[in-house]
Amino acid sequence: MQECEICGKTGNLISSLVEGVTLKVCPGCLRFGRVLETSEEFPKIKHQKAKNKKDVFGEETIIIAPNYFKKVKSAREKKGMTQEELGKAISEKESLIHNIEAGKFEPPTEITRKLENFLGINITEEYKEQEIIKQIITTEPLTIGDLLKKKNEKT
Repeated sequence: MQECEICGKTGNLISSLVEGVTLKVCPGCLRFGRVLETSEEFPKIKHQKAKNKKDVFGEETIIIAPNYFKKVKSAREKKGMTQEELGKAISEKESLIHNIEAGKFEPPTEITRKLENFLGINITEEYKEQEIIKQIITTEPLTIGDLLKKKNEKT
């Protein structure tokens, strides 16, 4: 039997994307990520594809801008719309729009795209990992401490 890579429980495991890393997790730990595969033990779980995997080796990733909530609210107000009207226009709940504009909820990729397309704004940024990680990869095991030392040397 395999062990859950989060809590260590043994049993039926399923692949899940947790903070950009694919892990085999137990049913109790599924809430920490997105399901990547279904199985007979989990028939009600839908297959979801990872849309923006983060790669520590310098791949470009799309991230939400820090001031996304201000941009969404400003663009909505420029269009003269209420939160309810915007929600209906992009097929989302008014409460979701409210939480996004309050900065309480960072929208997932699908909702981000809907907002960007409808409001004509850009709330995502491309982010490229620094080349530091590529430079220090060696045949020896690498620790987090090694990464921090190299990062501090560069700054």
